[in-house]
Amino acid sequence: MRQEFYRCLTRRADALFELSDAVLCGDGPVRSIAELSLAGEHRRGHGSGY
Repeated sequence: MRQEFYRCLTRRADALFELSDAVLCGDGPVRSIAELSLAGEHRRGHGSGY
């Protein structure tokens, strides 16, 4: 299922996939993309979400 989702992402797939991991593995509600970039599941730099 993860591979199918990854193939659906047409641009910036790596960054979007890691952001989705951060959302799904987070402890609570997401307040901002910047906050997600600090999660351990998001291994890229903070600018990759913009």
